[in-house]
Amino acid sequence: MFYITTSRPYTNSNPHLGTMIDAIYGDTYSRFFKRVGEGSTYFSMGTDEHSFKIVDKAKELSTTPKEFVDKKYKEFKSAFENLDILSDNFIQSSEPKHHWLANLVWEKLKAKGLIYKKNYHGLYCTGCEDFYSESQLIDGHCPIHSNLQIQKVDEENYFYKLSSFKEQILDYLGKVKVPDKSVILEMQNFTEKLEDISISRDRSRLSMDWGIPVWSDPKSLMYVWFEALLTYLTPLLDDDLYEQWQEGDNDIKAQIEGEVWETLKEKLPQNLQIIGRDNSKFHLIIYSAILFGLDLPAIETVIIHGMINDHLGRKFAKSLGNGVELVDFLAKVGKEGVRFFILHDVNSVGDTNFHWGRALESHNSNLADNLGNLLIRITNLIDKNLDGKIDLLETNIDQDLVNLSEVYTSLKAFNSQTALQKIFSQTAKINQYLEETKPWQLVKDFENGESRNKFVEILTKSALALLKIAEALSIFLPETGSQIAESLTAEKITKAKVLFPKLELNSEV
Repeated sequence: MFYITTSRPYTNSNPHLGTMIDAIYGDTYSRFFKRVGEGSTYFSMGTDEHSFKIVDKAKELSTTPKEFVDKKYKEFKSAFENLDILSDNFIQSSEPKHHWLANLVWEKLKAKGLIYKKNYHGLYCTGCEDFYSESQLIDGHCPIHSNLQIQKVDEENYFYKLSSFKEQILDYLGKVKVPDKSVILEMQNFTEKLEDISISRDRSRLSMDWGIPVWSDPKSLMYVWFEALLTYLTPLLDDDLYEQWQEGDNDIKAQIEGEVWETLKEKLPQNLQIIGRDNSKFHLIIYSAILFGLDLPAIETVIIHGMINDHLGRKFAKSLGNGVELVDFLAKVGKEGVRFFILHDVNSVGDTNFHWGRALESHNSNLADNLGNLLIRITNLIDKNLDGKIDLLETNIDQDLVNLSEVYTSLKAFNSQTALQKIFSQTAKINQYLEETKPWQLVKDFENGESRNKFVEILTKSALALLKIAEALSIFLPETGSQIAESLTAEKITKAKVLFPKLELNSEV
């Protein structure tokens, strides 16, 4: 099984443009590997719901945390589905089955002596849901959430023996496939100074009951990052196992727990994980150490993308009013336009500065002019001059016009941006071919059979090349790929409708 996972967005916020990066990447690779993979492909998404911020937000809205996250879960799921992002599983971290697995993991690690309890003093950022040392702060503030007050925490917590996995993590960092090599260097430096980490919170700190209680110590709640990482494991277990465990006696429970670990060993590793750079430490170091503690394999390949900032390189923030709302961008470019922007214009490594003018210009140049006009040009010539009839079945594809091997090679190397750029370079090549051969001039001399035959040859080659491109394009832009294929395989080809209306450029930033 080829297993693809994306990071789980916090449900205290709304779906935004940055949220779509993981999801659209994941959907694209899922579509690709389901098409070319030798075995099954499984794509898991979900929401992270147990942060303390959820409790504060629920209290502010006079609702319960569960009611709040259920509403948000539907919003995120709907936002993804509206962009044709289709996962095989969309987990909530508040699901009972996940609570069950998280505690099975906890008890197994504790039995191996990897979890212990001690008093802890730390500096905590509620925005990151993470602890920092004094040296990591910038002017006394979190390096990521400078607008939030750092909290001093002093309580008795459970700790995970992260430090005992130092050498194993360093070995893993030397093997894991990560396109952004600068992240590996950063994680190696962090691992050299590895310390044990707190993995619980005192339940009394919450004004509302929320989170995953530790079975053996109900006064303690699992730290949100610890259990959220385990949402990558929960979808691999059938609901039947959880139900049988609930209903069984101690012997049945022990038997089922054995099946749980065997199932996870069989279905792991995660072959592809997609995350933002700020999540690197949690996935490459902490999650790997948890998996090692469970005698399970760590992730094989991790795509780590940067953030979408404003045109000046500043992080989007409500206080600055510089953000781009997903709903606004979607209204402007449509769902296929959003997918195109993420896959084509957002840097696969490093941050991307968003500029309305550049985004719309790329949309017009590639989607409206290059691709859309090509389809209209081909279908119109066939419709007007061949009565909509052309035979694409008995013609070989012209490899000089279209060769998708480099597209698929780029996807196998987990470089979707390069792959999509190669597709548009080939549609440009077909446009160039039509400009050079000028089939519209041959129409004037159709009484000459040679001119007609040449016209048919040019249009057949062009239509077949574009049809082949549509097959690959459907991995990235599923609706567009389907529309092109329908136009070119219709019993009677007619002039295609405009796929992408040309957008008005403006000076918006």
